[in-house]
Amino acid sequence: MRWDDFRSSGNVEDRRGMRMPGGRGGIGIGTLIVVGLVGWALGINPLVLLSGLDAIQGGGSQQEQSAAPQGRQGAPTDELGRFASNVLAQTEDVWAELFRQQGRTYKDPTMVLFSGS
Repeated sequence: MRWDDFRSSGNVEDRRGMRMPGGRGGIGIGTLIVVGLVGWALGINPLVLLSGLDAIQGGGSQQEQSAAPQGRQGAPTDELGRFASNVLAQTEDVWAELFRQQGRTYKDPTMVLFSGS
């Protein structure tokens, strides 16, 4: 059996290569930790520091920050994306059957593919 012999799930959203919502794509986890520690040590709300950092980096407008990006919906066309979609489809099938045996309904999840983390 090969993984590409199975069906692909349509519940995949491909956000690879997209910016993170809120315009915070340039702020890494290390920066967040440092800002949090500095804010705590100085008694300053870290959110104030982060909003200033976002302004310095040229963050987007308020409307842009509140809107979550929508990726390409459906089965991805590259090999890694197709593999993830096929694995998700198998997971959906197994869980749907297990739930059906218990008289319940399984709600299919949505897998979001992203890069740059």
